[in-house]
Amino acid sequence: MNKKFPVLIIAGIAAFLYYKYSKMSADEKKDIVNNLKQKGKQLYDEYIPGTVKQKIEDLS
Repeated sequence: MNKKFPVLIIAGIAAFLYYKYSKMSADEKKDIVNNLKQKGKQLYDEYIPGTVKQKIEDLS
């Protein structure tokens, strides 16, 4: 199998997802962004130790 094949598959998936995103309404786009932010905050709260969180807050 050629080394370029997986890259072409990933590029095809990215192009398809960009197409689907461009066809969404503004409300659907806002929902996706808010959902990603919520999941990111949940991952941050779940996996980042408290000492690291405290150091980040001290820098802010």
